[in-house]
Amino acid sequence: MITGEAVLMAQRLKLTEKETKFIELYLKYLTGARAARDAGYSIKTARSIAHELMRKPKIKAAIDEGLKKAYREWST
Repeated sequence: MITGEAVLMAQRLKLTEKETKFIELYLKYLTGARAARDAGYSIKTARSIAHELMRKPKIKAAIDEGLKKAYREWST
């Protein structure tokens, strides 16, 4: 399920639903292949899809932002 915050981010960055779900799941699992598979990408190509997604500037920026936010919450 995509959270409200993720929907706003997806709209702002013009991401697809699968890309948004990948970001959410990556931030949960910290594993690209698992996040890609669970986001609905092919099991056979999950590793290569994850690699491709992580190279997209918008997706990388969203993940970096999410990791920074998680760190700030954890460190307070």
